[in-house]
Amino acid sequence: MRWSETARYEPGPAPAPRNTVKTTWQRVAENYFQRKHLRNKHPEEWEKCNRLRSENGSSSTPAKKQTTLPESFTNCVPYDKNGARWKAITEAITFYIATDMLPIYSVEKRGFNHMLKVLDARYVVPSRKYFADVALPHLYNTDIEPDTDPLEWWKLHQPNFPRLSLLAKKYLSIPATSAPSERVFSVGGGIVTCNRACLKPEVVDRLIFLAKNV
Repeated sequence: MRWSETARYEPGPAPAPRNTVKTTWQRVAENYFQRKHLRNKHPEEWEKCNRLRSENGSSSTPAKKQTTLPESFTNCVPYDKNGARWKAITEAITFYIATDMLPIYSVEKRGFNHMLKVLDARYVVPSRKYFADVALPHLYNTDIEPDTDPLEWWKLHQPNFPRLSLLAKKYLSIPATSAPSERVFSVGGGIVTCNRACLKPEVVDRLIFLAKNV
């Protein structure tokens, strides 16, 4: 059929563009044939690749799990002060302060807070007033039974508190009542009279001791 002079060429619809994105199976097949070609045609390079793969471990590394949005927000929110995790860390710090005899202001030092931030970023350290007024008294009350003899407790825990145990033995041995000391003064008044006003203090101490213990 001949074209007339007035006829115009009208092109048809353009062909659909080819999909240049490779599917997973195409990439696997391509990788397979490349490795096959390398093994058959280039054995030296193939052995070198295998040696490097064995040194570096598996060639296919597992994909890193992406953190979900709720998990990301949860990791930024501090622990609830009534929660079990916050209480457990606070009790551990309190025990650390008590057993190692550290000053309470250690919880406000920069290095201590940095260490806790690295270990658990969600934990917020309470103030030293909280440790002095709440945490340490709570540890003391839970660790010591009401009927426990204080001197026996300090004798048992002397290795943990060597200096405090000496002070406890010194001051806890003082009677809580003034009646015994008043009786001692009464005995001393009966010994040191006007007729025995020249007694030396050492002699008076011995006489009072013998009067109360013999």
